[in-house]
Amino acid sequence: MRRRGIDIIKIICKLALIVTNVFCMFTNVTVAKEIKPGAVINQQNYKDYLPALKDLLAPSRYAAYTKGLEKGWITMPVVSDGPRIGPPPGVREATAKYASQCKLLPNGQLTNYVAGNPFPNPKTGLELAWNGFKTRSIPDDAIIPGEFHLINKKGIEERSFKWILYKKFWIGRTHIPPLGEIPGNKGILESKESLIITSPFDVKGFIMFRVRYWDLDRSDDCYSYLPALRRIRRLTGSDVTDPLLGSDATPDDFQVWRQKINPKMTFKNLGVRDYLETRYYPGNKNPLEKDMLRRNCLQVEWEIRPLYTLEVMINDPDYVYSKRVITIEKYNDSYNLINGSNYDQKGRLFKSDSQLTNFSPETGIYGARCHTFRNLITDHTTQLVFVFTIDGTPVADEKFSIKHLLKSAR
Repeated sequence: MRRRGIDIIKIICKLALIVTNVFCMFTNVTVAKEIKPGAVINQQNYKDYLPALKDLLAPSRYAAYTKGLEKGWITMPVVSDGPRIGPPPGVREATAKYASQCKLLPNGQLTNYVAGNPFPNPKTGLELAWNGFKTRSIPDDAIIPGEFHLINKKGIEERSFKWILYKKFWIGRTHIPPLGEIPGNKGILESKESLIITSPFDVKGFIMFRVRYWDLDRSDDCYSYLPALRRIRRLTGSDVTDPLLGSDATPDDFQVWRQKINPKMTFKNLGVRDYLETRYYPGNKNPLEKDMLRRNCLQVEWEIRPLYTLEVMINDPDYVYSKRVITIEKYNDSYNLINGSNYDQKGRLFKSDSQLTNFSPETGIYGARCHTFRNLITDHTTQLVFVFTIDGTPVADEKFSIKHLLKSAR
């Protein structure tokens, strides 16, 4: 009797499948398809994949790429997990040597940190946040030329800028001597960075300069030089969340999350799940060819990879966002920030920053070669494209002086 009952259930299931397929055929309804390696999602079949896309893509990516598929701007080829390597030897060695001594104070401050990843196996949201925050996606000393491309909701480029970014870390150095902390710093400076616009002519010479201190209770020093006014302006905390030169990029969103951790924030480690993400591109040069820029999307290959999800509650009504939801990938003790979805004070999905990432087989450094900043309310996009080389050359101190930067701008 039991066997007969099982057979009846099988027959019923087959009949249900037949009825479903006939219904779909005559009502023009499609059966949702699973996304797996070998699939190529395009304008003709993307509706079949919408449930899977909604499940596997971060919300900000889903909004942009389903539109790109609908318009026929892009296709989404899905490939097997591509070749990757572990973190640079310096990061691996520093993590093994120093991670056990790292501690968190009640205000969220990381103490006893020298270099590497402070928490190889994060348990709390704050530990995961510090791992993502201290993962090095650019060298200890970096000179990074790049471009902004401003794209409207129709996918048409409005204008572009060229720029050079200089960055130097004083704490957590693992690639370029001196390693660890620069002698004499005494735990004061975390890093310095400066951004200078080199074209077009109407904004050439615009400079932004930022000094970040290690102490969480000490705010960053931020300055800008406005060539039209010939004046240096000190920036407030709200200024670093303003769009840069009319773009969708804000300084606090650089590298997915540049906002400084502060005692008001609370964090949740939401665990690990699969996401559909752009594949890693091996090589130390910019993989982004001109034809990869497709309106507000990128024509690239995609992989399904497990990522952490970190929720950051800002808990500050005066800040532009109420929360950030950040995806972070762990790979051999390296924690890479992949995508950020940022919500305004009304709880609406507002802005996002996602990365197209590649790595250098020679050094093991993973670094973004294209940031896509999106305003999800206005449907406006900024593609930030750049490339850097890792040759061990320290960045001169004069690159963090507005006076000296003006000479190069002229």
